Amino acid sequence: QAVCQDTLRIARSSPPVCEVQITSPQEDEFICQDSVTVVGMTSISGGGSALTIQCTVDGIIAEVSGDVFNARVPLSSGNNLLVATCTVVDSCGQEVVCRDSSIVFRDDIAPRCSFTLTGTVITGRFIDNESGIAGITPVKLKNATLTVDPFTAGDHRVKFRLDAIDPANPMGFSINITDVCGNT
Repeated sequence: QAVCQDTLRIARSSPPVCEVQITSPQEDEFICQDSVTVVGMTSISGGGSALTIQCTVDGIIAEVSGDVFNARVPLSSGNNLLVATCTVVDSCGQEVVCRDSSIVFRDDIAPRCSFTLTGTVITGRFIDNESGIAGITPVKLKNATLTVDPFTAGDHRVKFRLDAIDPANPMGFSINITDVCGNT
């Protein structure tokens, strides 16, 4: 008479490990639109097979394809904290939550200028501390010639000077300053 015996060993898998990284937009990026598509990647290891992944960005459900996710997120004026949260559940029901965050700036602030009148000369600066100056267009010059320092689109400060054509008459000016995001 033979006795057969089998031993069955069941081991519980370790919980999944998850990392999330927002790849776009970049940290501290200036955004010109009122919303942005946030793209990120997940990296998952461990856990039982058949993982399910759900990601959100600022509470908005993201589309997930493989290890990449994206979601269109509305922005408010100024600094915006974007938080990507991914929840991973393995086939054993083990759950892990991972997050990444990034701060971006929505630029809907118009450029400005400051100037000083000294005798018959006006000197000043065009200023845009957000996305930077893209264009300077004189609309109206009254009894004045305009000189603008050379600049590259995105510069935050540009010096200018107005000289009176006839020192006996008043000067006036209207100049449109446009920033990289199109604010004038």
